[in-house]
Amino acid sequence: MNAVLKATLILGSSSLVSVGLGLLTTVFWAVLLGPEGMGYLGLLQSFVLLGGLLISLGSGNAVIRFGAMAFAQADHARYQAVRLAGWGLGALGSLGLLVLLVVLGGPIGSWMIGPAEPRTTLYWLWAVITLNLAYAILTGLLNAQHQVKILAKISLFTRLLVALAGIAAISWWLAAGIIPSLVAGGIASWLVPWFYYRQANQSRRVPVPLPQVRAAAGDLLRFGVPCAASQLVGTGVQWIIPSVVLQMLDQASVGFFRPAMMVSTMCLGMVLTAMAQDYFPRLSAVHQDAAAMVRLVNEQNYLALLLGLPMIALVLSLGPILIPLLLTRKFAPVMTILQWQMMGDVLKFSSWALGFVLLARNRSVQYFAVEAIGGMVLLATTCLGLRYFRLEGLGLAYLASYLVYFLAVWWVCRQEIQMVWTSANRRLILLALGTVLLLRGAEWIPHFGWRTTFKMAVAGLVTGLCAWLLNKKYALAGWIRHRLASVKS
Repeated sequence: MNAVLKATLILGSSSLVSVGLGLLTTVFWAVLLGPEGMGYLGLLQSFVLLGGLLISLGSGNAVIRFGAMAFAQADHARYQAVRLAGWGLGALGSLGLLVLLVVLGGPIGSWMIGPAEPRTTLYWLWAVITLNLAYAILTGLLNAQHQVKILAKISLFTRLLVALAGIAAISWWLAAGIIPSLVAGGIASWLVPWFYYRQANQSRRVPVPLPQVRAAAGDLLRFGVPCAASQLVGTGVQWIIPSVVLQMLDQASVGFFRPAMMVSTMCLGMVLTAMAQDYFPRLSAVHQDAAAMVRLVNEQNYLALLLGLPMIALVLSLGPILIPLLLTRKFAPVMTILQWQMMGDVLKFSSWALGFVLLARNRSVQYFAVEAIGGMVLLATTCLGLRYFRLEGLGLAYLASYLVYFLAVWWVCRQEIQMVWTSANRRLILLALGTVLLLRGAEWIPHFGWRTTFKMAVAGLVTGLCAWLLNKKYALAGWIRHRLASVKS
């Protein structure tokens, strides 16, 4: 089997289990908390994600990049310098966030969570953010060593412990258990990778002089700060959206937005996890060879769409039935957002495959520019969409932002590495776009039974075609038979 598919399946399978646990937890929370409680949870989680981005200073991606280069050259001193510099910058970022919350916590909490939120909530969230940063650094160090199977185990067990902590706390205290569940999840996020890193680390501990650590810190900052700034104006805008929804609509509307994002994450998680933990290190290793990067981008995009398109088609087909059934009828408006959001997710696969090129080649200015374009379009269209289309405007804004982002990052990669899609990729991209447009257009069929039957038929045909293409290119059926035989023996 192709090594790329194998790594994707190893990392992605754990990611699918992890996302499945997250989805199960979301269903559990939705039943107990309702839209208002889910909205409050979504606001707190967005605060944690945004705060994590601010204090990381891009150390996660930077540790992967420079750690992978040092490990590949068996330069243990350089690797240890990167490790120490990563921890030092993480501690500095955590302290800076704490000072910011002490000075400006009142207005920040009022806008992002709500005017009645006590200051102590922000300090608990700061602790969660710091623990999550430790997770990012530890997994980044293992990622630099290309410890694929260990990373898959970490992802699985971390998600499992986080899910159990969340279910236990919410079951016992209901809405009052939301903050304890986040704190317990943060502790689990630190303990699991720490345990595995101690056992799986393959780099020797060698003495590192302070000047070398300072030099490594400089490298991490030069790469990480532009990367973090780019993510802040790009991905970070998505974590501000719940607060925008709170200000323009209400907390219950935030509760509809969060499950929509969770379902989207379920569809993308398998492939995007593999991109970050397998594809990005491989791109970094050939960052000076433009032709090799073009081959890798085409290979990754083709595989991502073959794996992701069936999931998107199934969600668009079964979502109107499953969401009210699983989350209760109170959450029926989730599908209003999700139908447009899934269309944007088709473009997200290709956008990420291209975006990692700029990170691997350390093109911080170009990466910042395309992220800023995507973020500004998302924020502007969200405000306009909420004003004129209310909840549906959230999905429309997501689609518009990824359409613009895809065009921007494609143009930059065209200049950077003379990026050209293979004919197979062009056909697959057109198939993906055509599928989601057809499924969205099926909403005009008036009879619910006929509409559902038509959409399921389309999803089935697309899934079968993708499975055939996977088997044709990667001999997937033979690998599955081999694995089953080995299990039986």
